Amino acid sequence: MNNKTTKICCTLALLASVAATPAFSQTKNFQGAMIGLGVNQTAATTGTTISSSANSVTLKYDNGDYSTVPFVDASYSIPLSNNFLLRVGGKYDFSKSKSGSISTDVTAAVGEAALNTDVDGDGNFVNKGTIREQIKLNYNYKDHYSIYVAPTFVLNNNSAFFGKIGWHTQKGTLKYTETYTFANNADNDGTYTNTSASASKTFEGWGYGLGYIHSFGNAYVQLDAEFMDYDKKSFTSNNVTYSFKPESLSASISVGYKF
Repeated sequence: MNNKTTKICCTLALLASVAATPAFSQTKNFQGAMIGLGVNQTAATTGTTISSSANSVTLKYDNGDYSTVPFVDASYSIPLSNNFLLRVGGKYDFSKSKSGSISTDVTAAVGEAALNTDVDGDGNFVNKGTIREQIKLNYNYKDHYSIYVAPTFVLNNNSAFFGKIGWHTQKGTLKYTETYTFANNADNDGTYTNTSASASKTFEGWGYGLGYIHSFGNAYVQLDAEFMDYDKKSFTSNNVTYSFKPESLSASISVGYKF
């Protein structure tokens, strides 16, 4: 009786294990720890507002640039059903990304410059020829990293699609220079730097993306695209307030290994 009971229990256990195996068989190539290396092609845009409390003038700029940035991506995937996994991971960029620069160059009669500032300090703009106003803005970002959650739908044993939502942070630097050059100026010939400022801020924001991953056993290739929207940061220098807000769109390819 004991032998029969033992055989029955063993048979039931074997059948249960066989029956349970197909339930998650499609996800097995995507389960567990994964690490990959890849490159982002990033289009970064920075909206900038410059406000002067001295003369109540506000200037607005919007500019961007492209960067190719290498990264490392590590994650862990937990199967939820035969077709779904929940993937949790982090990503770090190895180099800076650019958001371009702006350069304006305007020549006008004195008193008609964009900021209308008494540069030489004598309180009088009358009959002083022309003034050339040059404004330069430069941006770059570094130390970008993110943590994310990626619900994943498995199509078959080797391919899957995923959505992604992540929390991003990066350090951004803005450099601003404004230079006036006078012509036909009897009192003050030459070049005057009216404003020069530089500041770094840490930006945080959310990212939203979609992607595809293809498994080759323990190796994999991944393609994904992501939009990142960061908060606005400001700093004040010489009665001028600078506010800048970055956004970026990236497309990436990576290769990796599943442990």
